[in-house]
Amino acid sequence: MTVKKFLVQWIIFVCLSVCFCEIVGDDTSFKNFPLKTLEDGSVVRGVRSKTLTEGKLYYSFRGIRYAKPPVGELRWKPPEKAPKWEGVLDATEDGSQCTQFMRVMIAGQEDCLTINVYTPTLEQDNLPVIAWIHDGGFFLGNSSYAYRPPDLILDEHVIFVSFNYRLGVFGFFSTEDLAAPGNFAFKDQVLALRWVQENIHHFGGDPKAVTVFGESAGSSSISYLLQSDSAKGLFRGAIMNSGVGTCLWSLDRRAKLTSQLLGTVLKVDTSDNIKMVEQLRQFDQVQTQIAAAAAQSHVLIDTLAGLTYGPVKEPVHDGAFFYNNTEDNLRNGHFHRVPVLMGTTSNEAVAFGIVTSLLRVIPLQYDKNPKLAAPAGLTDSDADRTAAATDVYSYFFQSRPLSLSNMSDLARVR
Repeated sequence: MTVKKFLVQWIIFVCLSVCFCEIVGDDTSFKNFPLKTLEDGSVVRGVRSKTLTEGKLYYSFRGIRYAKPPVGELRWKPPEKAPKWEGVLDATEDGSQCTQFMRVMIAGQEDCLTINVYTPTLEQDNLPVIAWIHDGGFFLGNSSYAYRPPDLILDEHVIFVSFNYRLGVFGFFSTEDLAAPGNFAFKDQVLALRWVQENIHHFGGDPKAVTVFGESAGSSSISYLLQSDSAKGLFRGAIMNSGVGTCLWSLDRRAKLTSQLLGTVLKVDTSDNIKMVEQLRQFDQVQTQIAAAAAQSHVLIDTLAGLTYGPVKEPVHDGAFFYNNTEDNLRNGHFHRVPVLMGTTSNEAVAFGIVTSLLRVIPLQYDKNPKLAAPAGLTDSDADRTAAATDVYSYFFQSRPLSLSNMSDLARVR
């Protein structure tokens, strides 16, 4: 055999080997990193894994954008559907969490509206779907695997969906008028659930078998979704654990005051809400988050008036998510007729026993102004609110002064 002939054969052998390896490698790659095409033609790449509990196979597609980044002119506006993207989106890792305080640091990004799908199959099996809405008091939390791993649910051959929604000042800032009506986080949730309706069949799920599931703020979110016309038909059942729209913390009764204080902290003109909101959009997320924390210091004055930067009653307008009282909606039958499973986390309020030193002034506020022990909005009469507060003192504390040692008594349901 001549050297020339040997080299030709060797080159042919190498080329065939490379081609074979690429074919095998592509097949292996597809099994480990599957591709899925969404309803609008966008393509996502996921990853194959096994549950930590029973070792069952599943595929995850994480960090899929379901809305445009809510930044710039889209801050404090309803979310807009994400456009189709070109190429393949790497959906093998979680997207950024939404902006929030983590201890004393600011974490996350405003550009955070992503959704995750965990499925035990890549076939069209019409599996039931659990759509998880995370907890965190409307100002903390995320939809990452690490925060709330779905392995136990995946073991039951059920699809698990989770998603981020805007938090704190970015999700619930409200001037209580059309300048910034509020509840933007809830509108994120609605858009995410619409994404599920449009796309879950591509991951083996049944859009007619979606159950929403949440704890604490996630549960309260579901309470509001059950009352909102914009969420009609997006789920067939609900599981709610430790949070409803009637919880005192679950409705912000002083959003307008907080918005004015935010404008004051950032030194913008607060005489016109539309102009104020336009100016506030010019500040970056760090400036806004820090100023928002300063603007909510008045929470210590009346802690039962709801969480600052929480759900609000919007003015009636096209696109409003919630504009009535939960009590009135329940009384008038204004809610979606779907099966609901409700539970509670016992002694959840025991966190009062480990509050930071900043919150140690809360008991002093109650003793100084007893009416604060009754809910804000309970009545327009200060005398009636004070009378109700007296009953609270008597029932929970035997009329003793409040202190950190006995505030945990509030956590006990009798």
